[in-house]
Amino acid sequence: MCCRLPVLSFLCFFYCYTIATAQQNSIPNQEVFNGREYLRYPYYFSKGTAYFQADSLATGTVLYDGVLCSGVPLLYDQLRDQLITADGSKQNLIRLVKEKVDHFSINQHQFVHLKKQKGLSFIWPEEGYFEVIYSGQIKVLKKESKAIKQSSSNNDLTKFIESGSAYYLLYGGKVTKIKNERGLLAVFGDKKKEVRQFLKDNQLKFRKDTDNTIARTAAHVDSLIP
Repeated sequence: MCCRLPVLSFLCFFYCYTIATAQQNSIPNQEVFNGREYLRYPYYFSKGTAYFQADSLATGTVLYDGVLCSGVPLLYDQLRDQLITADGSKQNLIRLVKEKVDHFSINQHQFVHLKKQKGLSFIWPEEGYFEVIYSGQIKVLKKESKAIKQSSSNNDLTKFIESGSAYYLLYGGKVTKIKNERGLLAVFGDKKKEVRQFLKDNQLKFRKDTDNTIARTAAHVDSLIP
């Protein structure tokens, strides 16, 4: 007689492409994803979501265990910092093994898994999944952190999601956390005047449109680098 384990291990199959195969002939190679069962949160959030954009699966791409896989149903749990997929029946959700994930994309948003690496001349602030806001000679990464909060009204206790974003910019061999427009100008100290004029000319506001402001500024400074 078999019993159901508290944590299940599933195998799910997708048409994936090995790096070598994709570069040569783009011939599909069926690869196996493995991981443990993922359970959704057992309560309702009155505001916000624990996931990136929405709590439903979206088609994406993931580099998993050295294999580039396209057309994969993905869900990114930002509260737990876990990448989720589904088995072949799409009835069970699976938490991918984090150590095997290098990068992934959902709805044209790119994410990279930062891991501990030795021998780098610079150090990223933490490990985990980061959204790539801009990638050139300058790199800009975004970490959206979420937490469960509680509030009470008329003896009713409700839970909601509180979120916040941190931005990290790699420039000149140094990683800097960007908190505001002043910090953005400061990190480009040698080109501060040009950056200030660029922000003014393009009516870019850090507080109102942070992602776009940092990305476009980084791209502009990149264009100034010989």
